[in-house]
Amino acid sequence: MIPAIAFSLMFIAFVIQVYYRYILDDPLAWTYEVTVVGFVWTLIFGAIYARRKDEHVAFSYIYDLVPEKVQFAFRVIGNLLVIVLIAIAFKPTYEFIQFMEMSETTTFNIPYNIVYFPFLILMVMLVFYSVKDIIVDLKNIKN
Repeated sequence: MIPAIAFSLMFIAFVIQVYYRYILDDPLAWTYEVTVVGFVWTLIFGAIYARRKDEHVAFSYIYDLVPEKVQFAFRVIGNLLVIVLIAIAFKPTYEFIQFMEMSETTTFNIPYNIVYFPFLILMVMLVFYSVKDIIVDLKNIKN
């Protein structure tokens, strides 16, 4: 629901922004801010949803050509890479997002650490779904 709500708010703010800027010739500052934050949140929470449903874009030409055991290895190695890289990047990302607390959005004065906090949620959820996929693969390989 969060990506849908964020996108809806972003779209409404965008339409208002176009109306005020081009029809009334009196641009509004807050609409740009809502559009940018809505876009960031739509991307982040949409990516989490796509990963959960396993509906993200995949270029699987080579993957589809190899035997099932190699596909298993590709999946496990890929998920392990995601886990390791996010583990490496998590602390610096967290520190940078906390550092962004010093800056605020222009119109609403929202600290940027709140605006970008969902990125940490994305990182945690990517690790969660990668671990889940590895467990499922290991259970399936035993069968």
